[in-house]
Amino acid sequence: MSAAPSFAETLAPHWAPLCVSRLHYHVTWPTRGRKSVLTGRRADAVRSALQLLARERGVKLETVAVLADRVHVILSLRPTDCAASVVRELRGRSALALLRELPELRVALGGNLLWGETYGISTVSPGKLAQRLSRLARLESGEPEVSLTPAGCSRR
Repeated sequence: MSAAPSFAETLAPHWAPLCVSRLHYHVTWPTRGRKSVLTGRRADAVRSALQLLARERGVKLETVAVLADRVHVILSLRPTDCAASVVRELRGRSALALLRELPELRVALGGNLLWGETYGISTVSPGKLAQRLSRLARLESGEPEVSLTPAGCSRR
């Protein structure tokens, strides 16, 4: 006499647990002292460093907008990723790489720190993602600034 199949066995050929999910975050952080040092070659170096680090970390970097005194990124993370840890790693490792590649940044900023101490982060709904991406592209291209500071973050 054979045992009756379990509930999981009866579902196995028809059902497999699958969840596809991404959380989108808009993160911005300033240079140390909000000094306008990220122009030209430096801006390109910031962009490429962040893209490389995100790829190494397995984070989807939707966009990077580098302004003279701050950086905006939109990240898509898995629900298991901690946003604060990802941002801390991107900021820290990018600062080390940039100061190694561009030693004149130490002089321009007056020390060993590239980024300011604070950052702003907000969630972006999937429906608003395309709108936010286009706003950042316009901002980086030099159009007049629209407030993109994440809600609840003050600008000094």
